[in-house]
Amino acid sequence: MKTLNSSLHPVILFQTIISLLVEFIFIFPTANRQFKTLNLFNISLSIVLLIALVLAILSKRLHFLSWSNTVVIIIFPAFNLFLIPIFFRTMNGFLKLGIFSELVFILSLFLINIPLFKLELDTLETPVIRFLFIFVFYTAARYSPLYYPTYLPKILNQFLDTYFWFSIFMLFSWVLIFNAWSNTWKFNIKVLPNNNYQIWAVIILVFYMIWFSFFDQFINLGTSWSEIFGSWSYPISQLHFSWYNLMYALFTGILEESFRWANLQILLPYFQNKFLPILGPILISAFFFGIYHYTLSYTLNLNSILYVIDAFVMGLVLAGIYLYTGKLYITILFHAAIDLVGFNLGSLVNYNLGLLDYPQQLVLIILINMIFFIFLFTGKRRKGIAINVSKLIKKSNLT
Repeated sequence: MKTLNSSLHPVILFQTIISLLVEFIFIFPTANRQFKTLNLFNISLSIVLLIALVLAILSKRLHFLSWSNTVVIIIFPAFNLFLIPIFFRTMNGFLKLGIFSELVFILSLFLINIPLFKLELDTLETPVIRFLFIFVFYTAARYSPLYYPTYLPKILNQFLDTYFWFSIFMLFSWVLIFNAWSNTWKFNIKVLPNNNYQIWAVIILVFYMIWFSFFDQFINLGTSWSEIFGSWSYPISQLHFSWYNLMYALFTGILEESFRWANLQILLPYFQNKFLPILGPILISAFFFGIYHYTLSYTLNLNSILYVIDAFVMGLVLAGIYLYTGKLYITILFHAAIDLVGFNLGSLVNYNLGLLDYPQQLVLIILINMIFFIFLFTGKRRKGIAINVSKLIKKSNLT
């Protein structure tokens, strides 16, 4: 294993220089005319990476600058998640390469970060730096200007537009990242039958996930308390199911729940001998889940604040479900089910139609989720969570 004082591998130096040249030659000249909402983030990453690269080169002689190597390692994969899509959008706008361009784009995205993951990622040794890396990488992935061309057959274009393939890319990336850190990556914790797993608790859990997937979306249509909690006054057939919505719901479920898995893999071992060893990581994970959902509103008012709190508490529930069941796919399916019902509602959604206005709906959802989280985090359920966390930590090299 290299140390943080080591210089960057020549392959990474060369790759970073080439990427920056592509950015300044092909992207900057069109930056004022295209992708205006992405310019600030893209250009900021470019400038930070350029400065860090120069300092990293100088650090071969000036060892006090060795920290710049870490900055390059953290920024470069995130930078690529902007460079690759914008570059292919720009080139395809001129050349109209269609399916060939799309295939090369996806392949490039999968391959470009592999050298850094294999050659440099193990130099990020502290949990704080590793958490910073996955935070920056996920943030760039979440806001990456994913490229989808207009020169493909409609069905193929719609499939690519769901970004389901990108969720597979993120799973692929997490595997490489945690393998580089010598972590025994497993998306599921092996759960053996024991007294801490109660059949009735599992039944309640399954019922809650099914019921809440509909309640979370139908609450705005209820004109009475009975309709709010389950006596919905219109047929489920009005949900207008589509494969596009299913794929997009799976994309959001996999993207967000795999990040939750990733940050818990780092936070739980780090907190094992600290205050709130289990609840602390869950709270931090839920905090980021809430903050990321604030960016969906871009406003600061009562509704957006309640929406962030709603997402935060939902993050507590999802983390609790994962740690209790030990199965990441369960939280992915739960998350995807909530989104799928919402996507399929379409024109039925009217937040001013029912008994409760939008802020009241959010407060009720927050209270119900909070009650369910407390249920998960008490009694034998808490002991079951503690057992699963100990298994996860034993398999980890991230302490």
